[in-house]
Amino acid sequence: MKDIRDRSVNKKVQDVITTPITVTGNSELAALAVRGNGSVTQPYIIENITIIWHGGYLPLLLIKETSVYFIIQNCIFDGGEIGGHSGLNLVQVSNGVIWNNTFTGDGTGLYSYECTNLIIDENIFSQNYIGVHIRYGAGLFNIMNNLFYNNTWEGMLFYDSFSTELNIINNTFEHGRGLSTSSTSNVNILNNRFIGVETGISSGGHNYVIKNNSFYNTSVGISTGSDYSSIRYNIFKGVERGFYVGTAEQTDFSHNLIEDSYTGFWMDTCTNAIFNNNSLFRNVYGFYAYEEVSQNSIVNNTITDHQLTAIHFRSLSWKNIVSGNLIINNSRGVHIGADGYFPCSENVIRKNIFVNNREHAIFLDDSTSGQGIHWNDLINNNLGGKSQIYDAGENNNIRYNFYDDWFTNDPITPYSIWGDSGNSDLNPMQIPFYVGPIEFITCPTIVYPIAGQTVVDTIKIEWTKSINYFNVTQNIVYDVFYSNSGGLTWNNIEHNISTTSILWDTRTLMDGNFYVIKVIAKSSNYLFSEDVTDQVFKIQNSEITTSILTTQSLSSSSLSNPSSTPQSTSFMLSPFAFLILLILVSRLVRREGI
Repeated sequence: MKDIRDRSVNKKVQDVITTPITVTGNSELAALAVRGNGSVTQPYIIENITIIWHGGYLPLLLIKETSVYFIIQNCIFDGGEIGGHSGLNLVQVSNGVIWNNTFTGDGTGLYSYECTNLIIDENIFSQNYIGVHIRYGAGLFNIMNNLFYNNTWEGMLFYDSFSTELNIINNTFEHGRGLSTSSTSNVNILNNRFIGVETGISSGGHNYVIKNNSFYNTSVGISTGSDYSSIRYNIFKGVERGFYVGTAEQTDFSHNLIEDSYTGFWMDTCTNAIFNNNSLFRNVYGFYAYEEVSQNSIVNNTITDHQLTAIHFRSLSWKNIVSGNLIINNSRGVHIGADGYFPCSENVIRKNIFVNNREHAIFLDDSTSGQGIHWNDLINNNLGGKSQIYDAGENNNIRYNFYDDWFTNDPITPYSIWGDSGNSDLNPMQIPFYVGPIEFITCPTIVYPIAGQTVVDTIKIEWTKSINYFNVTQNIVYDVFYSNSGGLTWNNIEHNISTTSILWDTRTLMDGNFYVIKVIAKSSNYLFSEDVTDQVFKIQNSEITTSILTTQSLSSSSLSNPSSTPQSTSFMLSPFAFLILLILVSRLVRREGI
């Protein structure tokens, strides 16, 4: 079986065409192809064409109303300058692979309308108005390993694409804009990298998995209004806003890392979302609830070293729960309300730990009423001030908190709260709610392997040292894992090691494109933190595949249930799934056929 995506075709001389091409139906597609018969095993091949056309609004290559299998590879679509035309326009097309092409200077690099089952892989979309635009898509779409560079409107745009499954995996977006999905559901956005873009991901719809993506120096990392979604293990560094969260009903934001940025989570009209186990370090604001933010849970997060406020509810926010958070070394801990804005009411602040915040641990403005402030530990906050809590509101219920500056053993002596309300904590606690040491350990940072590279033989996995924030001499050990599925399932490499590097023999593993590494740092008192490689890398040790190749598809069920294991039952592949299998096999035999 010959490799149907043989990289040697890159060496062939390009045919240059200076007028647009229109292809209608299977027979005209066959006439344009250089080989193949349109079957799943021998798709039509269109290759080594350069289309240069700098005028008008016609697409450079229009293919419509086809149902046969085809591959477009190693072509260049050059529109000269951004205009109204598209480079490649697919209309009511099925079963296509767009591989290793370059789209530049087009209004839209690749436009797909009412298409079914497409693979868009290893292409370059540079200096277009829109890189890829998918509208009314259905079936299975895999968009992976592409480079989007300096596309001015969107790198990737989906509109009304109610596909059975949409996988956006291991793409790189640099400058310009990232990807936007509107009225689109059942989307998996995994292991992508966004550098210097205006907005990384803008999502609308429901049932999203947004995981293991990284964002560097973006204006907004993720702007989401997606319901019933999981947004986890993403990394944000040097961004203006890590998240802009609109309506996000029953969406889980967990285990995200946001550091050295302006705002971690900006929330606006956000309801019933869960913000759990996120790490926010050295930003200006941690959580900023702008307006109409209600019934959310902000729980078990670590928020440290912020220039201003760790958590701020500004206006018209009610019935939010802030619980179990570690809030340390910020200017101010929690601020509710703002002068002259709509009131905030019935928020609950409980069982949090506030330590070494320069101003008040909790600040209740005059627009607040009915807040519940219970069972918090307040230690070394607002040193030199009159109290660790400020209250200028009405009927705020402050009870059962521990204050390290409550200098009395008399349980009936209240703790006086500074502010115009004249409030007091009538039942201050004599011992902290949390009786263990107040500490956490910093995240390790994986230094090698590097995202996007290909590794062979034995490599050294390296990461930076983690420390206990309040006990720098404490011993830290590490667990190291690998995944061959982009982080869906994990396998152990080493356990409880004290070094910050190990040697890893990759020759015992199957070659693949979706490997990632995870390092978990652990302390003796059960604190832990972790890092995952920013993107996938490849392992490529063998030139010839074995006679039997077993694959597990990236299905919605496996993404939503990472712990599930494949069953050893017989199954049948659809023709398009078989084409995907052929492509996976072909990547393992690029140097020669079998």
